[in-house]
Amino acid sequence: MTSINLTLTEDRAWLSQDRAFYDVGKLPPVAVKGAQCEHHATLIGETCKIAVFPYQRLLVGMGGPYVHVNAWRETVRQTGGDIDSLNDIAPHILRLLARDYPAETPEVILIHAGYSPSERCVTAIAYSWEDDFEPMPLGPGLTCTPPPDATAPDYTELQALRTAADQGRDVETFHAALCANQKWQADNGRIRAGVLLSDEYDFASVDKHGARVNTVRKAQAVA
Repeated sequence: MTSINLTLTEDRAWLSQDRAFYDVGKLPPVAVKGAQCEHHATLIGETCKIAVFPYQRLLVGMGGPYVHVNAWRETVRQTGGDIDSLNDIAPHILRLLARDYPAETPEVILIHAGYSPSERCVTAIAYSWEDDFEPMPLGPGLTCTPPPDATAPDYTELQALRTAADQGRDVETFHAALCANQKWQADNGRIRAGVLLSDEYDFASVDKHGARVNTVRKAQAVA
Protein backbone atom coordinates (compact mmCIF):
# COMPACT_ATOMS: atom_id res chain seq x y z
CA MET A 1 0.00 0.00 0.00
CA THR A 2 1.05 3.55 -0.72
CA SER A 3 -0.47 6.98 -0.55
CA ILE A 4 -1.78 8.20 -3.91
CA ASN A 5 -3.42 11.60 -4.15
CA LEU A 6 -4.94 13.06 -7.30
CA THR A 7 -6.50 16.48 -7.83
CA LEU A 8 -8.14 16.78 -11.24
CA THR A 9 -9.43 19.82 -13.10
CA GLU A 10 -10.25 20.17 -16.77
CA ASP A 11 -6.93 21.87 -17.52
CA ARG A 12 -4.50 20.09 -15.20
CA ALA A 13 -3.98 17.14 -12.87
CA TRP A 14 -1.72 17.03 -9.82
CA LEU A 15 -0.46 13.79 -8.30
CA SER A 16 1.42 13.16 -5.05
CA GLN A 17 2.79 9.93 -3.55
CA ASP A 18 5.01 8.85 -0.70
CA ARG A 19 8.41 7.33 -1.50
CA ALA A 20 8.68 4.28 0.82
CA PHE A 21 9.82 1.05 -0.85
CA TYR A 22 9.48 -1.84 1.56
CA ASP A 23 9.08 -5.58 2.04
CA VAL A 24 5.96 -6.44 3.98
CA GLY A 25 5.36 -10.11 3.14
CA LYS A 26 1.64 -10.83 3.27
CA LEU A 27 -0.31 -7.85 4.53
CA PRO A 28 -3.09 -8.36 7.07
CA PRO A 29 -6.64 -7.73 5.83
CA VAL A 30 -7.48 -4.14 4.94
CA ALA A 31 -9.70 -3.73 8.00
CA VAL A 32 -6.85 -4.51 10.44
CA LYS A 33 -5.28 -1.24 11.51
CA GLY A 34 -1.75 -0.70 12.74
CA ALA A 35 -2.97 -0.02 16.28
CA GLN A 36 -4.64 -3.46 16.35
CA CYS A 37 -1.85 -5.63 15.00
CA GLU A 38 1.94 -5.45 15.05
CA HIS A 39 2.95 -6.34 11.52
CA HIS A 40 6.30 -4.77 10.79
CA ALA A 41 7.51 -4.05 7.29
CA THR A 42 11.18 -3.79 6.35
CA LEU A 43 12.11 -0.52 4.70
CA ILE A 44 14.34 -1.16 1.69
CA GLY A 45 14.73 2.42 0.54
CA GLU A 46 12.90 5.29 -1.09
CA THR A 47 12.04 5.89 -4.72
CA CYS A 48 9.78 8.03 -6.86
CA LYS A 49 6.58 6.06 -7.46
CA ILE A 50 5.16 8.55 -9.94
CA ALA A 51 6.14 7.75 -13.52
CA VAL A 52 6.40 10.95 -15.57
CA PHE A 53 6.11 10.83 -19.36
CA PRO A 54 6.48 14.41 -20.68
CA TYR A 55 6.05 13.66 -24.38
CA GLN A 56 3.02 11.49 -23.69
CA ARG A 57 1.56 14.22 -21.47
CA LEU A 58 0.99 11.55 -18.86
CA LEU A 59 1.51 10.75 -15.18
CA VAL A 60 1.16 7.25 -13.74
CA GLY A 61 0.77 6.78 -10.01
CA MET A 62 1.50 3.22 -8.88
CA GLY A 63 1.09 1.08 -5.80
CA GLY A 64 1.59 -2.65 -5.39
CA PRO A 65 4.22 -5.38 -5.84
CA TYR A 66 7.34 -4.13 -7.60
CA VAL A 67 7.24 -6.68 -10.43
CA HIS A 68 3.78 -5.58 -11.52
CA VAL A 69 4.14 -1.81 -11.27
CA ASN A 70 7.61 -1.82 -12.82
CA ALA A 71 6.43 -4.00 -15.72
CA TRP A 72 3.57 -1.60 -16.37
CA ARG A 73 5.87 1.44 -16.18
CA GLU A 74 8.09 -0.16 -18.83
CA THR A 75 5.07 -1.03 -20.98
CA VAL A 76 3.93 2.60 -20.94
CA ARG A 77 7.44 3.78 -21.82
CA GLN A 78 7.82 1.38 -24.72
CA THR A 79 4.39 1.92 -26.26
CA GLY A 80 4.69 5.70 -26.15
CA GLY A 81 0.91 5.96 -26.07
CA ASP A 82 -1.26 8.70 -24.61
CA ILE A 83 -3.91 8.17 -21.95
CA ASP A 84 -6.51 7.21 -24.56
CA SER A 85 -4.49 4.57 -26.42
CA LEU A 86 -3.16 3.10 -23.18
CA ASN A 87 -6.70 2.62 -21.93
CA ASP A 88 -7.33 0.34 -24.91
CA ILE A 89 -4.57 -2.08 -23.86
CA ALA A 90 -4.23 -1.66 -20.09
CA PRO A 91 -6.89 -4.10 -18.83
CA HIS A 92 -5.64 -6.99 -20.97
CA ILE A 93 -1.95 -6.52 -20.19
CA LEU A 94 -2.53 -5.93 -16.48
CA ARG A 95 -4.62 -9.10 -16.23
CA LEU A 96 -1.83 -11.06 -17.93
CA LEU A 97 0.69 -9.69 -15.42
CA ALA A 98 -1.56 -10.68 -12.53
CA ARG A 99 -1.97 -14.17 -13.99
CA ASP A 100 1.67 -14.80 -14.85
CA TYR A 101 3.19 -13.27 -11.69
CA PRO A 102 1.09 -14.28 -8.67
CA ALA A 103 1.58 -11.99 -5.69
CA GLU A 104 1.55 -12.86 -1.99
CA THR A 105 -0.52 -9.72 -1.50
CA PRO A 106 -2.50 -9.43 -4.76
CA GLU A 107 -3.14 -5.71 -4.68
CA VAL A 108 -2.25 -3.23 -7.41
CA ILE A 109 -3.60 0.27 -7.91
CA LEU A 110 -2.68 2.44 -10.90
CA ILE A 111 -3.83 5.96 -11.70
CA HIS A 112 -3.28 7.44 -15.15
CA ALA A 113 -3.64 11.22 -15.43
CA GLY A 114 -2.97 12.93 -18.72
CA TYR A 115 -4.13 15.02 -21.61
CA SER A 116 -6.75 13.21 -23.68
CA PRO A 117 -6.69 14.09 -27.41
CA SER A 118 -10.18 12.68 -27.83
CA GLU A 119 -11.66 14.66 -24.93
CA ARG A 120 -9.43 17.71 -25.47
CA CYS A 121 -8.89 18.06 -21.76
CA VAL A 122 -7.00 16.40 -18.91
CA THR A 123 -8.60 13.16 -17.73
CA ALA A 124 -7.79 10.43 -15.22
CA ILE A 125 -8.45 6.68 -15.06
CA ALA A 126 -7.83 4.16 -12.27
CA TYR A 127 -7.14 0.42 -12.56
CA SER A 128 -7.05 -2.00 -9.64
CA TRP A 129 -6.46 -5.69 -9.12
CA GLU A 130 -9.55 -5.81 -6.90
CA ASP A 131 -11.76 -4.70 -9.81
CA ASP A 132 -10.05 -6.94 -12.38
CA PHE A 133 -8.37 -3.87 -13.89
CA GLU A 134 -11.57 -2.54 -15.38
CA PRO A 135 -11.02 1.12 -16.31
CA MET A 136 -12.57 3.47 -13.75
CA PRO A 137 -12.82 7.07 -15.03
CA LEU A 138 -12.18 9.55 -12.23
CA GLY A 139 -14.18 12.70 -11.82
CA PRO A 140 -12.96 16.22 -11.03
CA GLY A 141 -11.65 17.08 -7.60
CA LEU A 142 -9.92 14.73 -5.17
CA THR A 143 -9.25 11.00 -5.44
CA CYS A 144 -6.95 9.63 -2.75
CA THR A 145 -5.88 6.67 -0.67
CA PRO A 146 -5.86 6.57 2.28
CA PRO A 147 -8.64 9.13 2.72
CA PRO A 148 -8.11 12.02 5.15
CA ASP A 149 -8.65 11.23 8.82
CA ALA A 150 -11.11 13.65 10.43
CA THR A 151 -9.60 13.01 13.88
CA ALA A 152 -6.17 14.29 12.86
CA PRO A 153 -5.11 17.78 13.97
CA ASP A 154 -5.71 20.59 11.48
CA TYR A 155 -8.46 18.63 9.69
CA THR A 156 -10.67 21.73 9.42
CA GLU A 157 -7.86 23.64 7.71
CA LEU A 158 -7.28 20.66 5.39
CA GLN A 159 -10.90 20.75 4.26
CA ALA A 160 -10.69 24.45 3.52
CA LEU A 161 -7.58 23.85 1.44
CA ARG A 162 -9.36 21.08 -0.43
CA THR A 163 -12.17 23.42 -1.46
CA ALA A 164 -9.64 25.75 -3.06
CA ALA A 165 -7.63 22.90 -4.61
CA ASP A 166 -10.73 21.43 -6.27
CA GLN A 167 -10.89 24.70 -8.21
CA GLY A 168 -7.19 24.53 -9.12
CA ARG A 169 -5.95 26.97 -6.45
CA ASP A 170 -3.14 26.34 -3.96
CA VAL A 171 -3.05 22.67 -4.95
CA GLU A 172 0.52 22.14 -3.76
CA THR A 173 -0.33 23.55 -0.33
CA PHE A 174 -3.31 21.21 -0.11
CA HIS A 175 -1.26 18.15 -1.07
CA ALA A 176 1.33 19.05 1.55
CA ALA A 177 -1.39 19.11 4.21
CA LEU A 178 -2.98 15.91 2.86
CA CYS A 179 0.34 14.03 2.91
CA ALA A 180 0.89 15.25 6.46
CA ASN A 181 -2.53 13.92 7.44
CA GLN A 182 -1.73 10.53 5.89
CA LYS A 183 1.68 10.44 7.58
CA TRP A 184 -0.03 11.15 10.90
CA GLN A 185 -2.35 8.21 10.26
CA ALA A 186 0.61 5.90 9.58
CA ASP A 187 2.52 7.08 12.65
CA ASN A 188 -0.50 6.61 14.90
CA GLY A 189 -1.70 3.20 13.70
CA ARG A 190 -4.79 4.55 11.95
CA ILE A 191 -4.17 2.87 8.60
CA ARG A 192 -3.63 -0.72 7.60
CA ALA A 193 -1.17 -2.73 9.66
CA GLY A 194 2.20 -3.24 7.98
CA VAL A 195 2.06 -0.14 5.81
CA LEU A 196 4.93 2.36 5.79
CA LEU A 197 4.71 5.92 4.53
CA SER A 198 7.89 7.90 3.99
CA ASP A 199 8.74 11.27 5.47
CA GLU A 200 9.09 12.67 1.95
CA TYR A 201 6.71 12.63 -0.99
CA ASP A 202 6.80 13.49 -4.69
CA PHE A 203 4.48 16.03 -6.30
CA ALA A 204 3.88 16.15 -10.06
CA SER A 205 1.52 17.75 -12.55
CA VAL A 206 0.35 17.31 -16.13
CA ASP A 207 -1.48 19.48 -18.64
CA LYS A 208 -1.77 19.75 -22.42
CA HIS A 209 1.80 21.04 -22.63
CA GLY A 210 3.44 18.08 -20.89
CA ALA A 211 4.15 16.43 -17.53
CA ARG A 212 6.66 17.31 -14.81
CA VAL A 213 7.78 16.47 -11.29
CA ASN A 214 7.43 19.71 -9.39
CA THR A 215 8.95 18.97 -6.01
CA VAL A 216 10.16 16.42 -3.52
CA ARG A 217 8.96 17.57 -0.11
CA LYS A 218 8.99 16.40 3.47
CA ALA A 219 5.62 15.30 4.84
CA GLN A 220 5.72 17.03 8.20
CA ALA A 221 3.77 15.22 10.90
CA VAL A 222 0.75 17.28 11.91
CA ALA A 223 1.35 18.85 15.32
